[in-house]
Amino acid sequence: MKFDKPRILVIGDKCADQYVYGNVTRLCPDVPAPVFKPVKTVQTDGMAGNVARQLREWDCYVDTKFNEEFICKRKYIDEKTNHTIIRVDTENTVSRIQSDNLNELLHNANEKWDGIIVSDYGKGFLHQQDIRRICEAHPLVFVDTKKTLDHNFKSCAFIKINEPEWNATKDNVSSEVKNKVIVTLGGKGCMYNGKTYPVNPVDVFDLSGAGDTFMCGLVTSYIHEEDIDKALYYANDLAARVVQKKGVATIEI
Repeated sequence: MKFDKPRILVIGDKCADQYVYGNVTRLCPDVPAPVFKPVKTVQTDGMAGNVARQLREWDCYVDTKFNEEFICKRKYIDEKTNHTIIRVDTENTVSRIQSDNLNELLHNANEKWDGIIVSDYGKGFLHQQDIRRICEAHPLVFVDTKKTLDHNFKSCAFIKINEPEWNATKDNVSSEVKNKVIVTLGGKGCMYNGKTYPVNPVDVFDLSGAGDTFMCGLVTSYIHEEDIDKALYYANDLAARVVQKKGVATIEI
């Protein structure tokens, strides 16, 4: 079922992205470390939360199911150079989604949403068996995961993975799963089923959130056009635009 306004479920790991901008003017006299003076702090939703935020900016109707436990990625950034000095992560143990909750969520999934995005950062909210159940519940499930690509992923529509992760795992992936894999190549674009989809070079300011923006572009275009070639070029273009912005930014379409 297609809706006039795309209806998408985003399920996965959510965090808070904090950016502490400041100035470094000298080194500490006691230890070889920069002295950082904070100027301002910006906080946004990160990981799966950033995916949902971008889709809502594009006027999609978005349902979400995230972990409740607090996760925070805090970057201390030199305001003049935009260089990250250090990242400090705060993580609580994330509970797995309860089976009954997942069953209720996925009931009549095809009638509720045009597509589902699984944004799995390996924090523990989703196990591989949970992802399999999601993929079996809807014909258009897009997966972004840190997990091993085994038989649990054979029913999904597409899987997004970056080049280093793909190079580390591709020899152990079955052909029925390989056919679903989209490999993002950074400044070179992406690759799908042996075909490379190039992107025009841009001046990169910040890579934060580029993969999330790529996924959002892929999903919204494919729901609208049902043309994977168009969707991949579109996703490339949006990712190239977002890396020219500071922090985990959203872009207009």
